[in-house]
Amino acid sequence: MASSVSLEQKDVGGAWDKNTPLQYVARVIRKLADGTYPTVPTQCFCGDETPGTVLSERDRYGIPHRMVMCERCCLMRANPRMTEEAYRSFYETEYRKIYDGFPHGAKSEDDQFLQQIEINRGLDIKKFLEQFDLKPKSVIDIGCDRGGSLLPFKEEGAQVWGVEWSQRGREYATKSGITTVRDLDELIEQGVTADLVIMQDIIEHFMDLREMEKVHKLLNPKGYIFLYTPGFLASPPFEHFQNAHTFQFVGDTLEYVMNQMGYVAEFLDDRIVSLWRHYGTQLSNPKPPPAAWKQYIIEHLEQREKRTLPPVRTRCKFTETEMLANLKENLQRRLPDVTALKGTYSGSVVVVGGGPSVNGQVDQVKRLVADGAKLVVIERMYPWCSEHGLKPDFVVALDAGDDVTDGFTHLQRGTKHLIAATIKPTVLDALVGYDVNIFSGLAGSYIDAQELWSANGYDHVMIVNTGSTVVLGSIMLSLILGFRDVHLFGFDCMIPNGTDTYAKGIAGKSVERTYMEVEIDGSGEVVFTCPSYLAFAQQFFLMIETARKWGMIDSVTIYGESLVNKMWDGDLTAVDDGMKAKAA
Repeated sequence: MASSVSLEQKDVGGAWDKNTPLQYVARVIRKLADGTYPTVPTQCFCGDETPGTVLSERDRYGIPHRMVMCERCCLMRANPRMTEEAYRSFYETEYRKIYDGFPHGAKSEDDQFLQQIEINRGLDIKKFLEQFDLKPKSVIDIGCDRGGSLLPFKEEGAQVWGVEWSQRGREYATKSGITTVRDLDELIEQGVTADLVIMQDIIEHFMDLREMEKVHKLLNPKGYIFLYTPGFLASPPFEHFQNAHTFQFVGDTLEYVMNQMGYVAEFLDDRIVSLWRHYGTQLSNPKPPPAAWKQYIIEHLEQREKRTLPPVRTRCKFTETEMLANLKENLQRRLPDVTALKGTYSGSVVVVGGGPSVNGQVDQVKRLVADGAKLVVIERMYPWCSEHGLKPDFVVALDAGDDVTDGFTHLQRGTKHLIAATIKPTVLDALVGYDVNIFSGLAGSYIDAQELWSANGYDHVMIVNTGSTVVLGSIMLSLILGFRDVHLFGFDCMIPNGTDTYAKGIAGKSVERTYMEVEIDGSGEVVFTCPSYLAFAQQFFLMIETARKWGMIDSVTIYGESLVNKMWDGDLTAVDDGMKAKAA
């Protein structure tokens, strides 16, 4: 599947010869043809030695550059690629002439102009880090070029270092007062470490992704890596393919690579803007992304008008600083962990979320409860229960938002409250004297959180996969408690219109307002939903499939109009290995 390219250059005026970048393109093509720039075959990071599926034979400027996709892990790589020696020569001679020349024209030789672009990137990085309450006092930029991205940090008193192959870049950065070295091994040998390592537009240039194993040596114990690389799904694909890029990523393939070397994403989207911590050998051996990613990549490559929805990534609304502060205060109460309740129940459970379809299902909920099913509701449905004469057996709270306390205005004796330990302490204040067990969501399971649990005398902690939403957390907690037949209400993952987004009487008003239309494959039906709801629906299937494999569930029934029903084939019956699921 070869690409076609169009070389268009705006007239930037002045004396700059707009054909200059094309002359350097022609020079690279000639050097590849006559062997001045030799190439070598590559094998995938995952160890697969097969050639891979060919995605493109030339880069966006017409330079021969074959990009392939691994059949095993879906990582995209150059195969063959130029040798390391050839790339070093290319970066010193033609790279900037081409990749600065085309976008910047006459300004491509203006170091001050180009450094200002880097300064703006550094400001953007600082603004991004502020969302996580990160203000590093020491920063290393790998691939710093003229050092501009470091200057906003330096101006605020941070100690900074740059790593850059290009002599011209190093010399200009040095003029700005930035200490630079040619490669990261020099910093490692000097024992330099930092709170933040910036890797902006660099990992896609690596000869060997195992070089990332060195980077953690530059991190302070609680240091972060900010990593940006052009996400393949975030823009037209042939904007990405260039002969300088030896790898191309989607979020899942980058995560697979990073996990293999002990890194965990604290934030990762498909653009790819990401933030990483290093946890080393504590990680289990990660599995490659599922084969479905091949379809997502091919459909995007072909720019199909309608494409299969890949896994949707969600982001925690709360910073690590907030979560840890809540956790520290809450654990001092020494409340019992959910572990004490594990496997103590059986039979059927009704789980109630806050989707508007539950408004027409009150009688059905009451019938199931009258027949002996236990009732689990999310915290925002606690007042709803009182309104409809229902007494929940369990109320689950996960969200660390201030308005979650609104769900605890109609407390009932005899109800067990299962509360995420990272919740606002005001919730636990309201529950003093009531039955409470706490648990750790995945966001509260990292090293800093583990230290707090241990410091407060917890030898065993139940870590619950909540799927980023309290409804999925309620399902998983129900299965942990021992219930095997799940009746699910109010998990709509869609809305009938822009105003009817909640069940009547639900506490709080926290819901995403960026709606979109999604077509259901096979039926042509279009539903109104949002990215978070799509993520929740996808995670539901992963969670139920995992529970089925581990023998934790016998059946699940979804009530009301739900995107889950529409995504699940047919009427949800005859799921293999004996599990039954159906719509009601």
